[in-house]
Amino acid sequence: MNIILFSRKQVKHNAEQLRTILREIERYGMDYVVNEDLAAVIESLTDIRIAPSHLFSGKPQATGDDVMITYGGDGTLLEGVALLPADNIPVVGINCGRLGYLTADDGQGIKELFDAIAERRLRYEERLMLTTEGMPQECFALNEICIHRYGASMISVETLINDNYVATYHGDGLVISTPTGSTAYSLSAGGPIVEPEATSILITPVCAHDVGSRSIVVSEKRVVSV
Repeated sequence: MNIILFSRKQVKHNAEQLRTILREIERYGMDYVVNEDLAAVIESLTDIRIAPSHLFSGKPQATGDDVMITYGGDGTLLEGVALLPADNIPVVGINCGRLGYLTADDGQGIKELFDAIAERRLRYEERLMLTTEGMPQECFALNEICIHRYGASMISVETLINDNYVATYHGDGLVISTPTGSTAYSLSAGGPIVEPEATSILITPVCAHDVGSRSIVVSEKRVVSV
């Protein structure tokens, strides 16, 4: 089994928890890779040194028997998901952030978590994800993909579903969301709350300049083009 360990520099890292994670990996004889930012933090907070062969930058390589462990909050987990080299890799979050809504452990049960991983007793929840095409780099999105105006005063987003024209939204942008992301940016823009394990795509305009603009919920089998 290969552990993909990911965190971000801005996370409030706990040195003892980091030691525990690496001790558990060693105890079970697991292979592992660590992103470069986290490796630098580990080396600054502990006496552990990460060998170059255990580092990754960008996307790690898939081995066919991987588990990603993110250390941080929900933002760290979401960023880690975007780096997944394949869409069938389980992701387990250890929370040391503020909310940790998507994470599995609060940092107090790390040994028990590794017991479950090693003994393959993890309980999985399959979540719908989005992928992009026609972008400089394809990526996975667990929460949403957003088209935003940035410096423009207003943008117009022509939207199609399976090549059928739906609407042109004039405003600040458009959120294309998964059910997991229905309680994130989409909700702030007025979208509905959807059960996380549902299989649907939410299309929600952001600050639309049209009183008739509303969220649309479509099947996950559709292709949304903008």
